[in-house]
Amino acid sequence: MVRLSASSPSKRFGDCIILAYWIGVMAIVAKTEWYEMFSANDYLAFAISLFIPCWMLPLFLATEEEKKTPYLQRYSIKANLWILIVSYLGSHFFTVSFCLISILRYI
Repeated sequence: MVRLSASSPSKRFGDCIILAYWIGVMAIVAKTEWYEMFSANDYLAFAISLFIPCWMLPLFLATEEEKKTPYLQRYSIKANLWILIVSYLGSHFFTVSFCLISILRYI
C-alpha cells in the first residue's frame, strides 16, 4: 500500500500545518475570486501573508520531538529553505527556459 504521509510524526505535523494553512487560504482566494481585484502590491502582500505563517507556525507549534532538535536541523526549517531555493530558481530560470522551449515570447 502507498503511504501518503510522512513516517516521522514531526514531518507529518509540519506538512499538515503548512498544507492546511496554504491550501485553506488559496481556496478562499480562488472561491471568492479576490485575485481579480489584486494590484501588484496586493500580490506582494498576499505572498508575504502566505510566506510568514509557513515559517512561524512550525516554530511555535513544534512537536516535543522537534523541540529537542537544533533549530537548523528541524524538518520544517529544512523543508521551508528547500521550497525557498526551488521557488527562487524556478522563477528566475525555469520560466525563461519554458518560454524558450515553447517558442513563447514575453510581451
